[in-house]
Amino acid sequence: DLITLVSIGGWIRGTEVVTGLVLQNYSAEDARLLRQPALVSFLKSKLVLLPGKMQKDPLVQNVSRDLDGIQKMVSFPPDHVPSEGEVKDLNLAAAKLTKEIGASE
Repeated sequence: DLITLVSIGGWIRGTEVVTGLVLQNYSAEDARLLRQPALVSFLKSKLVLLPGKMQKDPLVQNVSRDLDGIQKMVSFPPDHVPSEGEVKDLNLAAAKLTKEIGASE
């Protein structure tokens, strides 16, 4: 259970860092690397397997909800190049969630 939460938190923080780097020197090639729908689906599937008590935790519910939004942002078609604005939106979403997770400690 803890491994699942740490993995999800690590991926979210990593997404925040990577999108920040992409924004520093935007290129279409780098922005395409942000397409990760299968990974987010996998992380969400692990959240569903948490014990009921953990699933009811407000932070876990927020993470689950916000992952839905992030999943949409990283599920673009293979031929789509995310714009700088789209990368910025993903960065802001990941940063917001990272901050929420950090504030709960």
